[in-house]
Amino acid sequence: MDVAFNVAPSRDVLFGPPAAVSKLSLATLQTAARWLIDVMNRRGRVQLTTDKVTAAKEGRLVGRYVGVSLIGFVTDASLLHVGVALGLEPAWARLISLFCAMQLTFVLNGLHVFRGLDRKRLPRQWLSYMVSNGFGNFCNYWIFVTMVSTHWPVVSNHLFALGVGSLTAWVINYSCTRFFVFRKAKAVIAGEPTGPTPN
Repeated sequence: MDVAFNVAPSRDVLFGPPAAVSKLSLATLQTAARWLIDVMNRRGRVQLTTDKVTAAKEGRLVGRYVGVSLIGFVTDASLLHVGVALGLEPAWARLISLFCAMQLTFVLNGLHVFRGLDRKRLPRQWLSYMVSNGFGNFCNYWIFVTMVSTHWPVVSNHLFALGVGSLTAWVINYSCTRFFVFRKAKAVIAGEPTGPTPN
């Protein structure tokens, strides 16, 4: 039995006409990007470099982050499947699975990717991670709904919209985790020790 969901009218009511939605989305994303770059530049956490060694280290850091992201995705999908199988509504099951996946990625990123997990700052790091990644996931959902509501060929395809939203969220999450949550990542890139120096 095929089930079709026609939610176009409600999306138009909530988000406005497609043309207005697309302009609003583009303007908002551009503003957010400029703000993020400006904040990181003012705090001295972004340094553009042409050093090949540093670029290679940054690339490996990104690679490890991608690996943890994949682990988080598998955890999220697995727990979602289990929750639905146990009779939970998909929306509630997704909230639980996403929350659990975020806890796992927080630990893995802090210990193995950025190596900046600090017991003294653990509550602050955890809160910063949850807020920043929660914002990234919200952008993921918002971009998805916005693109689908345009009803344009290709752009409104739910899989294409999911891909764009997920990629945007990944960039936001990596940037926030890299430059705000685990600030010792700069030492990781430079090859400096991040923990206490042994005697």
